[in-house]
Amino acid sequence: MKRILLIFAHPDDESFSCAGTVAKYIRAGWRVDLVCATRGEAGNCGPYNALSADRLAHIRQKELEKAGTILGISTITFLGYFDGKLQNVNPGNLEDVIFQKMK
Repeated sequence: MKRILLIFAHPDDESFSCAGTVAKYIRAGWRVDLVCATRGEAGNCGPYNALSADRLAHIRQKELEKAGTILGISTITFLGYFDGKLQNVNPGNLEDVIFQKMK
């Protein structure tokens, strides 16, 4: 089986950038897995502007899980980095974490 690994910083990046392409490949029989570095706790809140970062992260994680189900994504892995702080991760560390999680 052919596989695709998607890696994004935030929940909803997959939907805005390549959901149609993901759906196309899944319908063609490919397995698609998704790694999301953060839970989106520092993102634009829209109607949720009064929520705590943790509550917003919970909502955004659930939204991504629902989108993943709709698209047919096989697995979603959250790495647990804090949104807005990825630039502070030492070069190579994020890649090492992704490699270890996806073994």
